[in-house]
Amino acid sequence: MKIFDKITDLYYEVPYDWRPENIWYSFKCRFWKKYTTIKPRYLSHKWTDRCELMPHMIFEILSQFIEKECCPPEIVDWKASGHMVVVNGKEVNIRDEMQYLYDWWHKQYNVEYAQKQNELWEDVFNNIPRTSKGVNWKWKFETQEQADNYHEISNIAHEYDSFIEKTLHENLHRVVNIIPYLWT
Repeated sequence: MKIFDKITDLYYEVPYDWRPENIWYSFKCRFWKKYTTIKPRYLSHKWTDRCELMPHMIFEILSQFIEKECCPPEIVDWKASGHMVVVNGKEVNIRDEMQYLYDWWHKQYNVEYAQKQNELWEDVFNNIPRTSKGVNWKWKFETQEQADNYHEISNIAHEYDSFIEKTLHENLHRVVNIIPYLWT
């Protein structure tokens, strides 16, 4: 037993990060299970401004949490736990809030809103005066009616963009309010 005790004592003299199981775990996390690498689903593989990247990253983290960590009932009984959060003056179960934000992100923001936004902007670009060489950058409308129609359509598209941005920011605040519950 004396030899085993000496080996055990020697083992605990090794710094925690240099113990074999921790070196192996660090190696696995670095090359296979990259827990700190987040890849947003709805962004293309090209340059993205940080103001657009950040919401995608935040909602991707929420999505991964819901899909991989919190949904199985054997992990956390969200209904019985009594975890509540205040949303618009009402107390809501935290799991219901997570599900609402998840569904909003995947069904509304990235599908319905994106389609509607593309349709509106396509209408705007279809109403730009064209020349034989393409788009006339001076945008000389032949009649005042064409100009008014173009401005009306572009105002609708801008208002819709503002609505989407406002809704996105509200829901980002809601995600920030549930950060303390994103653990298992």
